[in-house]
Amino acid sequence: MKRLLLCLAALCLLMAPALAEAPAASLTIAVVDESAQTPPLHVDDESFLRWLEPLLTADGPAVEPAPLMPAHHRLLVTFTAEDGSQAEYALWHDTLYEEATVTHPDGTTRAIDPAVPALLFDAVHDEASFAVPEAHRALLAESGWTAVYRVPQQSASLPEALEASRTDAAALYFTYADLFLQGGGYDITPFLGKTVTPHVYRVYERVNRIVWRPEDIRLLDENGEGGVMYDMQAVLLECGGQLIGAYLRAVSWDAADMMSLDRRGPIELLGDMSIRDYLLSKLPVTQEEEALAALTSEEVVRQYASVHDPRLTAIERVLATLSPLGTDSLFLPIEVRSSGETPLSVQPVDTAPGFYEVRLGDWTYYPEVALESPQTGWKIMSFYNTGL
Repeated sequence: MKRLLLCLAALCLLMAPALAEAPAASLTIAVVDESAQTPPLHVDDESFLRWLEPLLTADGPAVEPAPLMPAHHRLLVTFTAEDGSQAEYALWHDTLYEEATVTHPDGTTRAIDPAVPALLFDAVHDEASFAVPEAHRALLAESGWTAVYRVPQQSASLPEALEASRTDAAALYFTYADLFLQGGGYDITPFLGKTVTPHVYRVYERVNRIVWRPEDIRLLDENGEGGVMYDMQAVLLECGGQLIGAYLRAVSWDAADMMSLDRRGPIELLGDMSIRDYLLSKLPVTQEEEALAALTSEEVVRQYASVHDPRLTAIERVLATLSPLGTDSLFLPIEVRSSGETPLSVQPVDTAPGFYEVRLGDWTYYPEVALESPQTGWKIMSFYNTGL
């Protein structure tokens, strides 16, 4: 009997590689333990299968399975081979501390690059398309970017001129994006006023936030590692079937988090000039801007409390609102929103220069104002505990 068991065990070991090497024909990605039941994503794209399978099956360092916590994501990836056999890989991702594991079909749990579950989680929610044209894939690969899937996008119109605006979303967005398009060697001026097709691809490579936030250096360890890592999207613009530009944007809350195809961010491209100064240099000084520039800081706060007007907002803050995390568009329209109420009181905060305490109905909030420039005057810079 003992000899029979040994023979069966040996036979299983001989068969295991054959099962593991059976080519996968498709896979399913399912988000586990999510309150909103998101349908699983079925993928049969051969390029994606070839890319993902070695990442999941690699023999990384063995670790203990982690408990489920609020900031954790769990996914189940099921490969289906051509012969109908299946293999399941359970992924865990701590989105706070950027740790990730994968549990193999044999029950072993190994460390994995956190970028893998982060990308798969987003693919399920992005309604991803894995049909990436080879020409686009090759273009990004030349600069070290791996296009994994396409994010659905609508067509967009380029502005008539590359001039910054607080009220025209397309003009402000593309005027800033042009900095990174030029950094990649592209000139979109011949196509201004025309309709473009943005091809947006989620790329595998991540970028440290220090590219945009130099103060993040305090988060790095002695080896220069750590900090906040941003997932990235590549934006390829086509007009009439012609590729006219490409740049990168971070999957973040701030539309200013862009970089050129060759990985240069605003600090490297602008040098000593700030994003604010760059945008103001592209902002036409109209009679409207001159009238608003004449307002005192308290008048700006009082007026903005009644009507949330982007013309009273610092231009880099307006830019930041154009592409919030989770949207599927290049930018959102800039809206003037009325609160419908008159401020009960507006008082400067003695202990915090530049801040005001505003009482509006049941709300109390604290806008910060600063002199944006002598030409544009006082503007709303930020809010504290606003709820608006």
